Amino acid sequence: MAAAQSPVGTLARGLHVMSCIAAAGRPMGLTELAQLAGLDKTTTYRLASKLIELHYVEQDADGRFHLALHILDLGFAYLASLDIRARALPEMRRLREELDGTISLCLLDGADIVYVERFAPKRLQASLPVGVGARLPAYCTAMGKALLAELPATERDRLLRGLKLRKFTPETVTDRAALLRELDESRARGFAVSDHEMVVGLRAAGAAIKDRDGAAVAALSVAVSADRISVAELVREIGPRVREAAQAIGNRTPSGMAVTA
Repeated sequence: MAAAQSPVGTLARGLHVMSCIAAAGRPMGLTELAQLAGLDKTTTYRLASKLIELHYVEQDADGRFHLALHILDLGFAYLASLDIRARALPEMRRLREELDGTISLCLLDGADIVYVERFAPKRLQASLPVGVGARLPAYCTAMGKALLAELPATERDRLLRGLKLRKFTPETVTDRAALLRELDESRARGFAVSDHEMVVGLRAAGAAIKDRDGAAVAALSVAVSADRISVAELVREIGPRVREAAQAIGNRTPSGMAVTA
Protein backbone atom coordinates (compact mmCIF):
# COMPACT_ATOMS: atom_id res chain seq x y z
CA MET A 1 0.00 0.00 0.00
CA ALA A 2 1.41 3.38 -0.95
CA ALA A 3 2.29 5.71 1.91
CA ALA A 4 -0.20 8.32 0.70
CA GLN A 5 -2.98 5.69 0.76
CA SER A 6 -2.02 4.00 4.03
CA PRO A 7 -4.03 4.54 7.23
CA VAL A 8 -1.08 6.43 8.70
CA GLY A 9 -0.84 8.66 5.63
CA THR A 10 -4.58 9.31 5.70
CA LEU A 11 -4.46 10.13 9.41
CA ALA A 12 -1.58 12.55 8.91
CA ARG A 13 -3.35 14.34 6.07
CA GLY A 14 -6.60 14.47 8.03
CA LEU A 15 -4.83 16.07 10.98
CA HIS A 16 -3.15 18.47 8.55
CA VAL A 17 -6.52 19.54 7.14
CA MET A 18 -7.86 20.02 10.66
CA SER A 19 -4.81 22.10 11.56
CA CYS A 20 -5.34 24.29 8.49
CA ILE A 21 -8.92 24.99 9.55
CA ALA A 22 -7.74 25.81 13.07
CA ALA A 23 -4.98 28.11 11.81
CA ALA A 24 -7.42 30.07 9.63
CA GLY A 25 -9.56 30.92 12.64
CA ARG A 26 -12.68 31.25 10.48
CA PRO A 27 -14.90 29.10 8.23
CA MET A 28 -13.26 28.16 4.94
CA GLY A 29 -14.62 27.01 1.60
CA LEU A 30 -13.33 23.87 -0.10
CA THR A 31 -11.15 25.65 -2.66
CA GLU A 32 -9.42 27.81 -0.05
CA LEU A 33 -8.95 24.87 2.31
CA ALA A 34 -7.44 22.71 -0.46
CA GLN A 35 -5.02 25.49 -1.38
CA LEU A 36 -3.98 26.03 2.23
CA ALA A 37 -3.54 22.29 2.78
CA GLY A 38 -1.65 21.81 -0.47
CA LEU A 39 -4.01 19.03 -1.58
CA ASP A 40 -6.40 18.60 -4.49
CA LYS A 41 -10.06 19.38 -3.86
CA THR A 42 -11.21 15.76 -4.14
CA THR A 43 -8.80 14.59 -1.46
CA THR A 44 -9.54 17.61 0.74
CA TYR A 45 -13.28 17.02 0.53
CA ARG A 46 -12.88 13.33 1.35
CA LEU A 47 -10.73 14.10 4.40
CA ALA A 48 -13.01 16.91 5.57
CA SER A 49 -16.03 14.63 5.19
CA LYS A 50 -14.39 12.01 7.41
CA LEU A 51 -13.61 14.69 10.01
CA ILE A 52 -17.27 15.75 9.88
CA GLU A 53 -18.30 12.13 10.38
CA LEU A 54 -16.03 12.00 13.44
CA HIS A 55 -17.53 15.29 14.74
CA TYR A 56 -14.23 17.22 14.69
CA VAL A 57 -15.31 19.47 11.80
CA GLU A 58 -18.66 20.94 10.78
CA GLN A 59 -19.92 22.40 7.49
CA ASP A 60 -22.22 25.40 7.51
CA ALA A 61 -25.12 26.19 5.17
CA ASP A 62 -22.74 27.91 2.75
CA GLY A 63 -20.54 24.81 2.51
CA ARG A 64 -17.70 26.28 4.56
CA PHE A 65 -15.77 24.15 7.02
CA HIS A 66 -15.03 25.02 10.65
CA LEU A 67 -13.96 23.15 13.75
CA ALA A 68 -16.64 21.44 15.84
CA LEU A 69 -17.02 21.58 19.61
CA HIS A 70 -15.95 17.95 19.87
CA ILE A 71 -12.37 19.02 19.24
CA LEU A 72 -12.37 20.61 22.70
CA ASP A 73 -12.37 17.08 24.13
CA LEU A 74 -8.86 16.62 22.76
CA GLY A 75 -7.65 19.88 24.26
CA PHE A 76 -9.18 19.23 27.67
CA ALA A 77 -7.86 15.67 27.70
CA TYR A 78 -4.37 16.98 26.95
CA LEU A 79 -4.56 19.59 29.71
CA ALA A 80 -5.82 16.98 32.16
CA SER A 81 -2.85 14.78 31.30
CA LEU A 82 -0.29 17.50 32.07
CA ASP A 83 1.17 16.58 35.41
CA ILE A 84 3.19 19.81 35.45
CA ARG A 85 -0.06 21.80 35.31
CA ALA A 86 -1.47 19.98 38.34
CA ARG A 87 1.77 20.56 40.25
CA ALA A 88 1.78 24.26 39.37
CA LEU A 89 -1.81 25.13 40.33
CA PRO A 90 -1.27 25.58 44.11
CA GLU A 91 1.65 27.97 43.57
CA MET A 92 -0.26 29.85 40.88
CA ARG A 93 -3.18 30.37 43.26
CA ARG A 94 -0.82 31.62 45.96
CA LEU A 95 0.80 34.09 43.57
CA ARG A 96 -2.59 35.42 42.53
CA GLU A 97 -3.57 36.02 46.15
CA GLU A 98 -0.23 37.64 47.02
CA LEU A 99 0.37 39.78 43.95
CA ASP A 100 -3.02 40.10 42.23
CA GLY A 101 -1.59 39.94 38.74
CA THR A 102 -2.26 37.73 35.74
CA ILE A 103 -0.66 34.37 36.56
CA SER A 104 0.28 32.18 33.59
CA LEU A 105 1.84 28.80 32.90
CA CYS A 106 3.24 27.88 29.49
CA LEU A 107 5.20 25.29 27.55
CA LEU A 108 7.77 25.93 24.83
CA ASP A 109 6.85 24.69 21.34
CA GLY A 110 9.61 25.50 18.89
CA ALA A 111 10.12 29.25 19.00
CA ASP A 112 6.67 29.87 20.54
CA ILE A 113 5.12 29.53 23.95
CA VAL A 114 1.71 27.94 24.40
CA TYR A 115 -0.44 28.82 27.41
CA VAL A 116 -1.68 25.80 29.38
CA GLU A 117 -3.11 27.65 32.41
CA ARG A 118 -3.95 31.25 33.17
CA PHE A 119 -5.50 33.06 36.15
CA ALA A 120 -6.96 36.52 35.67
CA PRO A 121 -6.25 39.19 38.31
CA LYS A 122 -8.88 39.89 40.94
CA ARG A 123 -9.18 43.53 39.96
CA LEU A 124 -9.33 45.15 36.53
CA GLN A 125 -5.96 45.93 34.99
CA ALA A 126 -4.14 45.91 31.67
CA SER A 127 -3.87 42.35 30.41
CA LEU A 128 -2.80 40.38 27.38
CA PRO A 129 -6.00 39.17 25.64
CA VAL A 130 -5.07 35.49 25.43
CA GLY A 131 -6.38 32.27 26.93
CA VAL A 132 -5.41 28.65 27.36
CA GLY A 133 -4.10 27.30 24.06
CA ALA A 134 -2.93 30.71 22.84
CA ARG A 135 0.45 30.81 21.13
CA LEU A 136 2.90 33.74 21.25
CA PRO A 137 6.50 34.26 20.14
CA ALA A 138 8.86 33.32 22.95
CA TYR A 139 11.38 36.10 22.34
CA CYS A 140 9.12 38.93 23.54
CA THR A 141 7.38 37.36 26.54
CA ALA A 142 8.76 36.92 30.05
CA MET A 143 7.98 33.20 30.12
CA GLY A 144 9.39 32.65 26.66
CA LYS A 145 12.63 34.45 27.43
CA ALA A 146 12.97 32.48 30.66
CA LEU A 147 12.70 29.24 28.68
CA LEU A 148 14.97 30.39 25.84
CA ALA A 149 17.57 31.38 28.42
CA GLU A 150 17.69 27.80 29.71
CA LEU A 151 18.24 26.16 26.32
CA PRO A 152 21.70 24.95 25.31
CA ALA A 153 23.36 27.68 23.25
CA THR A 154 23.33 25.63 20.04
CA GLU A 155 19.62 24.87 20.30
CA ARG A 156 18.76 28.46 21.19
CA ASP A 157 20.81 29.78 18.27
CA ARG A 158 19.10 27.34 15.90
CA LEU A 159 15.66 28.53 17.02
CA LEU A 160 16.52 32.20 16.70
CA ARG A 161 18.65 32.05 13.55
CA GLY A 162 15.84 32.03 10.99
CA LEU A 163 13.27 33.79 13.15
CA LYS A 164 11.97 37.19 12.13
CA LEU A 165 11.92 39.36 15.25
CA ARG A 166 8.76 41.40 14.79
CA LYS A 167 8.06 44.58 16.74
CA PHE A 168 4.71 44.23 18.54
CA THR A 169 5.25 47.54 20.37
CA PRO A 170 7.99 50.20 20.23
CA GLU A 171 9.61 48.42 23.21
CA THR A 172 9.89 44.94 21.67
CA VAL A 173 13.53 43.86 21.59
CA THR A 174 14.33 42.94 17.97
CA ASP A 175 18.11 43.38 17.99
CA ARG A 176 19.53 39.84 18.16
CA ALA A 177 22.67 40.80 20.04
CA ALA A 178 20.63 42.71 22.62
CA LEU A 179 18.23 39.78 22.95
CA LEU A 180 21.07 37.31 23.55
CA ARG A 181 22.55 39.60 26.21
CA GLU A 182 19.17 39.78 27.90
CA LEU A 183 18.81 35.98 27.82
CA ASP A 184 22.23 35.59 29.46
CA GLU A 185 21.20 38.06 32.16
CA SER A 186 17.90 36.26 32.67
CA ARG A 187 19.63 32.92 33.09
CA ALA A 188 22.07 34.37 35.62
CA ARG A 189 19.39 35.86 37.89
CA GLY A 190 16.84 33.07 37.44
CA PHE A 191 14.00 35.04 35.85
CA ALA A 192 13.23 37.14 32.78
CA VAL A 193 11.25 40.34 32.37
CA SER A 194 9.06 41.83 29.66
CA ASP A 195 8.47 45.58 29.73
CA HIS A 196 5.72 46.76 27.34
CA GLU A 197 6.99 44.22 24.75
CA MET A 198 3.70 42.54 23.83
CA VAL A 199 1.20 45.06 25.17
CA VAL A 200 1.88 48.69 26.02
CA GLY A 201 1.11 49.17 29.70
CA LEU A 202 1.98 45.63 30.80
CA ARG A 203 5.07 44.35 32.62
CA ALA A 204 5.81 40.75 33.53
CA ALA A 205 8.38 38.55 35.24
CA GLY A 206 8.75 34.90 34.27
CA ALA A 207 10.82 31.99 35.51
CA ALA A 208 11.53 28.54 34.12
CA ILE A 209 10.28 25.50 36.02
CA LYS A 210 12.99 22.86 36.11
CA ASP A 211 12.72 19.20 37.01
CA ARG A 212 15.05 17.56 39.51
CA ASP A 213 17.71 17.11 36.82
CA GLY A 214 17.64 20.84 36.02
CA ALA A 215 15.82 20.51 32.68
CA ALA A 216 13.36 23.33 31.98
CA VAL A 217 9.90 21.81 31.48
CA ALA A 218 7.62 24.87 31.65
CA ALA A 219 7.55 28.50 32.73
CA LEU A 220 5.54 30.60 35.15
CA SER A 221 4.87 34.35 35.04
CA VAL A 222 3.18 37.21 36.83
CA ALA A 223 2.03 40.17 34.71
CA VAL A 224 0.92 43.49 36.19
CA SER A 225 -0.09 46.90 34.87
CA ALA A 226 2.86 49.22 34.37
CA ASP A 227 1.06 51.94 36.34
CA ARG A 228 1.18 49.70 39.41
CA ILE A 229 4.88 48.88 39.40
CA SER A 230 8.15 50.15 37.99
CA VAL A 231 10.72 47.98 36.22
CA ALA A 232 13.01 48.27 39.25
CA GLU A 233 10.22 47.06 41.55
CA LEU A 234 9.39 44.26 39.14
CA VAL A 235 12.99 43.05 39.24
CA ARG A 236 13.38 43.57 42.97
CA GLU A 237 10.05 42.25 44.26
CA ILE A 238 8.07 40.20 41.74
CA GLY A 239 10.87 38.48 39.83
CA PRO A 240 12.37 36.76 42.90
CA ARG A 241 8.90 35.67 44.07
CA VAL A 242 8.13 34.13 40.68
CA ARG A 243 11.53 32.40 40.70
CA GLU A 244 10.79 31.04 44.18
CA ALA A 245 7.38 29.71 43.07
CA ALA A 246 8.93 28.09 39.97
CA GLN A 247 11.56 26.43 42.14
CA ALA A 248 8.88 25.11 44.51
CA ILE A 249 7.03 23.54 41.58
CA GLY A 250 10.27 22.15 40.19
CA ASN A 251 11.15 20.53 43.52
CA ARG A 252 7.97 18.46 43.17
CA THR A 253 8.65 17.58 39.52
CA PRO A 254 10.41 14.25 38.85
CA SER A 255 13.16 14.04 36.24
CA GLY A 256 12.29 13.11 32.68
CA MET A 257 9.05 15.09 32.60
CA ALA A 258 10.17 17.50 29.86
CA VAL A 259 7.09 18.26 27.74
CA THR A 260 6.29 20.39 24.72
CA ALA A 261 3.01 21.77 23.54
